[in-house]
Amino acid sequence: MILLDFGGTLAEPLSDMLPLFRAAARDTGLRVRWEVFLRETDLAWEELWPRAPTYVGRLPSFADLVHERALRRARAEGPVDATVQRIRDLVLSPESHPPFPETEEVLRTLHRRGYALHVLSNHTDYLPVILRNLGWSRFLEGVTYSQELGAQKPDPRLFGLALARARCAPAEALHVGDLWEADYRGAQRAGIPALWLNRTGAAAPDACDQIRDLRGLLARLPAVDPGVGARR
Repeated sequence: MILLDFGGTLAEPLSDMLPLFRAAARDTGLRVRWEVFLRETDLAWEELWPRAPTYVGRLPSFADLVHERALRRARAEGPVDATVQRIRDLVLSPESHPPFPETEEVLRTLHRRGYALHVLSNHTDYLPVILRNLGWSRFLEGVTYSQELGAQKPDPRLFGLALARARCAPAEALHVGDLWEADYRGAQRAGIPALWLNRTGAAAPDACDQIRDLRGLLARLPAVDPGVGARR
């Protein structure tokens, strides 16, 4: 099984949500002090995160509840519920997650070669819908995300959940991600072989196995034991 991170690995990371929040507010006519809303959003994530797994698969979703709480605490003026829905629509849109140029080609090639592909990401239950909207579900055999456990990479429990779902031993998997600590070191601590996706060419803190883009993964596959990552 090949475990693939999402943001920063398969698609551009959605690291700055403010433009998306502003767009949603413009669309619905909502007014709010953005500095207050952003502060309340951080607080709402902290407060609700311990209960995050209980919201998996429910509507309103966990992220919806965070945004609603933050808007109300920030005393937003206008249609809060409609704005929360609009935020969700924008987050789920493929346009909010531009794929890296090589991503679809690599996913298609790995799938054609018989590799089991699984996305493992620090994300909410928006993620399966985002992957489906991007058209990538047909390549994937599983998706695991941090909201399910209320734990984020590099927590080994998240890696363990993905392995258990795939009925895959750690040594039979390969993890690929762009973050040194969460992805590369996290996978190693879970006993999983790892590749660091170093798109920027940054200096590695320690000696490591790395690639510059996902095409580097294709080039390395002939050297990988045939049992690693194969669909069963």
